[in-house]
Amino acid sequence: MSSKRTSTQVLSPQVRQVLSNLSYRLFSQDPSSYSDMKDSLPGNEIVTSLPLQMSLYFNAFFFPFWLTAAGLMLDIKYQYLADTYKVLLIAILVIFSVVEVIRVYLGYVGNLQEKVPEVAGFLLLTIMPQTPLILFLLFNENTIVLPLERAVHIVEAIFILIEIIFACRTAGAMTRQQATKFHLQQFVDLEQIPNQGGYNDYGADPNAPQIVHRNVPRS
Repeated sequence: MSSKRTSTQVLSPQVRQVLSNLSYRLFSQDPSSYSDMKDSLPGNEIVTSLPLQMSLYFNAFFFPFWLTAAGLMLDIKYQYLADTYKVLLIAILVIFSVVEVIRVYLGYVGNLQEKVPEVAGFLLLTIMPQTPLILFLLFNENTIVLPLERAVHIVEAIFILIEIIFACRTAGAMTRQQATKFHLQQFVDLEQIPNQGGYNDYGADPNAPQIVHRNVPRS
């Protein structure tokens, strides 16, 4: 049975346009290289990244455990922290949790449905702010990093690193494929223009309308 893809737009049209333009600038090829591709039309090959999808899948299941462990460790060490780090750690956990839900959803939908704006938004949210936040929680000793806390932060950091690597490759592959199809579609559109003269490259066009000449009797 064939499953239908949902056409729900996750991002607004303005945000999608900005992310699409950014992706095309970063990952698209030189337009002059498309003139030599007339005889090598690309098929409908799938550019969805299986490693990225698997990483997002396991990351989605691991995140509640990470949030629970981080919250419990914060409650244990809260009284030993400086006032600045008390406020800072609470803010980091809230921001990281909200962004993580949006980030994983964008990556899951964008990779599965091959949507460049969603993948680009996922990549931007992964690089900023998630990467600096998880590195701060992992390496800043002023936050009194406990053993369980360090373990879950290391696993989350590994997920983020893997997702950055494969998201860059996936965004590049999707952008190049869509750009190639867009440029090659121009040649296809030219071939579909109706022939007004009734002749093709091989002589008379049998599908062209025929003009019938009739002899008019002279009076």
